[in-house]
Amino acid sequence: MIRLTFHAKLWVITGIAVLGIVGFLLWRYQIAPTEPGYENYKWVDTKYAGIRTKVVQRSTANNTAIIEYIETGNKPIDTTINNKVDDLVASFQKDSDELTRLFGGKAEQNISYQIVRNTPTHLSVVLTATQQAPSSHPEHQTAYWTFSKITGRAVTLDEIFGQANRDGIPRLEHLVRTAIDAKLRANHSSTTMDIANEFLASQPLSSFLTADAASLRFDFAQGEVGAESDGDISVTIPTDTLQLFLQTPTARQLFTVSPVSNAPVFAAADAKADCRQKKCIALTFDDGPSQLTAGLLDQLAQKKAHATFFIIGSLSARRASTIQRQAREGHTVANHTWSHTSMTKLSVIAMEKEIIATNQALEKITGTKPSYLRPPNAAINKNIYAALAAQNMTGVLWSVDTRDWADKDATIIYNRVVASARPGAIVVLHDIHRPTIEAVPRIIDTLSKQGYVFVSLDELFGKNVRPGQIVYKAA
Repeated sequence: MIRLTFHAKLWVITGIAVLGIVGFLLWRYQIAPTEPGYENYKWVDTKYAGIRTKVVQRSTANNTAIIEYIETGNKPIDTTINNKVDDLVASFQKDSDELTRLFGGKAEQNISYQIVRNTPTHLSVVLTATQQAPSSHPEHQTAYWTFSKITGRAVTLDEIFGQANRDGIPRLEHLVRTAIDAKLRANHSSTTMDIANEFLASQPLSSFLTADAASLRFDFAQGEVGAESDGDISVTIPTDTLQLFLQTPTARQLFTVSPVSNAPVFAAADAKADCRQKKCIALTFDDGPSQLTAGLLDQLAQKKAHATFFIIGSLSARRASTIQRQAREGHTVANHTWSHTSMTKLSVIAMEKEIIATNQALEKITGTKPSYLRPPNAAINKNIYAALAAQNMTGVLWSVDTRDWADKDATIIYNRVVASARPGAIVVLHDIHRPTIEAVPRIIDTLSKQGYVFVSLDELFGKNVRPGQIVYKAA
């Protein structure tokens, strides 16, 4: 039998007490035993519903790191995010070993995440990483996703715009480029858009963030779309200018989406073609009249083609004779508001003033009050439907986006129309760009050979197809 001295017994009792205290601390603060290569880790409550964080602190001979891993309870989501974290950690470890060998000292890495939006069906999260080697500036990296909690997969832009609508992403890309350029200018940066254009060409937009039901956000890390000195750049795109392209179930789960529908074709007694029997297509021209419009009318007359012109009211008085000719030669004269301001930025009263003033000006010139309205920039919200109903008008968007305002190239414009032409299509063009005017004869010649007939909206739909609603093509 082993007998312990008084001092031995004291040491045993002390050891047991220490172990008890350590066990209590491990339980109380959820501190896990030290993992290989790490000093410690612990779990913390993020205050986001259903989400907690594993915070890892690690120190090696060459670097230190504080890393946050997310746990949402949705395994596919956690795996996607935390695999990216592991990739950043591995890359940093490799780089820091080399930098320490060359310059000495310790490198540091910090990885965290921010919840941008957390709804019952979706989670929008951005992962940020900063690492700094000795005697160098910090380097920033960013990754972000908007996940479906139902599937566990990241939602892509293709899903919110839909496979049937190929024009949404190119339009969004242009808006993102414009927003980046505006950010650089606002910061008085000397950086040109070459860096951003090169980056977006090599890494097309796919993932996105959404802070609310009315916007898309894209975060770019230091040096991605600007110079290193420009720092991180984040741009937010309102969805009111993308409503036409967000007509999918996925988009409706994430955003407030205004309804846009097709409408039945109409066989008017005086129409040049019964669009129920013929392949009708409607060319529409926005933002005029301009000094180019008369030449366009000559082309349309020569080709025996009709079109629709959405007129900016403030331009109507100085080009009244051109508008009279449009009406006289069988084209539809329509309303594009007085000042071409995005209507979603206006009060209901200001919105109605824009519409009424243009209607009055055009009725004075042509003798007919317009029944069709195209909201500038395709920006729509619920107030626009009320304004349309009050004025007994139909809103019109389009099914073929030529983006002639972005790519002023006659061949590209021609190609986009011909590639996307379908019976009942409405094509948006602008009679203020010379390449657009140059593309029109070739468009008409090619599609006429395919059996298409070029009609105005009055011929496609009748005088007022769906008052109080917005349409984008003929059924």
